[in-house]
Amino acid sequence: MLPANLSHSRLKKLLAVTLLSDGYLRMVKGKPACLRLATVPDSIEQHRLFAELCEGCFHKSPRTYLENAEQKPLFASVLYSRSAAREMLQLTPAYKTTPNNKETPKEFLEKAQPTLSFLENEPRWFKWLAFRIFLDFDGSISPIFKLKHKKDKKCKRTYIYYQVQFECEARIAETNPTLVESLLGLARDLGLRARIGKDARNWSGLGGIVISEKRSVKKVIEQGPMTNVAIHKGDRFRGIAKQSICEAVASFLQKSGGRCSWHFNNKLEASALKSFLNAQFNKILNSPIV
Repeated sequence: MLPANLSHSRLKKLLAVTLLSDGYLRMVKGKPACLRLATVPDSIEQHRLFAELCEGCFHKSPRTYLENAEQKPLFASVLYSRSAAREMLQLTPAYKTTPNNKETPKEFLEKAQPTLSFLENEPRWFKWLAFRIFLDFDGSISPIFKLKHKKDKKCKRTYIYYQVQFECEARIAETNPTLVESLLGLARDLGLRARIGKDARNWSGLGGIVISEKRSVKKVIEQGPMTNVAIHKGDRFRGIAKQSICEAVASFLQKSGGRCSWHFNNKLEASALKSFLNAQFNKILNSPIV
């Protein structure tokens, strides 16, 4: 799953990335106590990655178990090691990314915040590994065909037409302001055009980083997530591996010659093409990649 011969220090940095996404470092009475990863039950490959990193860093395997089985089930892996937790705090002063119910956002943000500064001096290939882990745990790939009613003005004349547009957005959903800024910097270091997304439903008003520019999306899907984790939210892609979606987008763009936009004079023809392209994309998605 991981490249061979990664140094101990780099393994720790990748472990820090997993903790900053779906994990955390637990403190007991103000002292570091353990490392923990919690996901939905069908994310076993993510826990294998977490175990591989723990074993590579500290020669110790985490304990894995199912919790909250009667309510909202979670698959948890915990490495009980105070010394390991202390070592991880040398990379970033905090792993807690959201305030608890006993503190306001302002009180939380006055404390030490999580950061990705430990990646700053690493080469691009290693930064891609970190990005892929974020994509794996907190990322999404959202391809869609849109039908748009367009109006253009040229030489004092108005032209009305219909456009079928293929769009694909990659997103890493984080809410911590410092971590989002760090993610934005990481994306830019990788040559990706990214912006900060807003989401009023979140405590910070942030929704992470969004990548929609075509060349940047192509770079993201070429890399793909770190594991073969499946989508567990929404209806459209639920149960489908993120990697399969990346491969389907790449295959569609290859078959279309990179074309993402089609124009029509009437809505009926545009609607027919949109339905056809949706069917073609779903066929690619549900076909084995040879």
